[in-house]
Amino acid sequence: MTPTDREQIAASAGPDHARDATILPLTPLNWIDRLPEDARQAVRGRMHSFRLQVGQPIWLSGQPRSGVAQIVSGRITLYSGSAEGRELRYLTFTDGDCMGEDSLAGPGQHHHSTAAETPTLINLLSAADFRALAEAWPVMHGALHAHNARKSKLLFEYIDSLMLDPVDVRIASRICLIMSVQEAAIGIAERPVLYISHSGLADMTGLTRQTVSSVLQRWRKAGLVDVGYRQLVILDPAALRGIRDGSPMRSFGPDSDGSDRL
Repeated sequence: MTPTDREQIAASAGPDHARDATILPLTPLNWIDRLPEDARQAVRGRMHSFRLQVGQPIWLSGQPRSGVAQIVSGRITLYSGSAEGRELRYLTFTDGDCMGEDSLAGPGQHHHSTAAETPTLINLLSAADFRALAEAWPVMHGALHAHNARKSKLLFEYIDSLMLDPVDVRIASRICLIMSVQEAAIGIAERPVLYISHSGLADMTGLTRQTVSSVLQRWRKAGLVDVGYRQLVILDPAALRGIRDGSPMRSFGPDSDGSDRL
């Protein structure tokens, strides 16, 4: 495809398309903003913007594949549900993250569901527009392959933790993953605040809400976290990373009798 063809593609977007040229946070799951400037601008020019309210899906399991989405602001959870009402949450996507790449595999249905945890603004690129753009900018294929490799690594680590790790390590691993994504989006905070409920952590770790609450209360007594309504303040990020990495159990405080050991 010639440079003139590329210019025609980039200029073909209508006035209702997402033309915001701002580079979104370069999270591990943001492949669009890693593209060269001309390709990134062309992709943005073909995207449509949508606003989602809390609980509203981009898609549900079994629905036709609808394209690639990028979150401009807000949080989206990817999950599976059973007929009995149980849920397993895989990933929570935030500002800059891209999702829905299975739509590029051809006609079919989504295997998982999504839900907006907060009021959310997304940009959506159809599979047909992706294919047209990728003919003009083949670099898009490489960016997508790298994205899928990073996403697979996250999911394999999640499955490993879910099946093999002790309870404390599973919870710490999930919290550290959320912290790392948040740091990529808004920078490192001395005391990160995670907006997640006990039930949400339970769904992400395959545990009961009671188990998660018990662990968080032990960590609160040890000075690692502060527990609020649908939020978790991380007072000692290094200690949680140590638990995630399987560091030896240790007691907290000179008067500890071992009851608060992690």
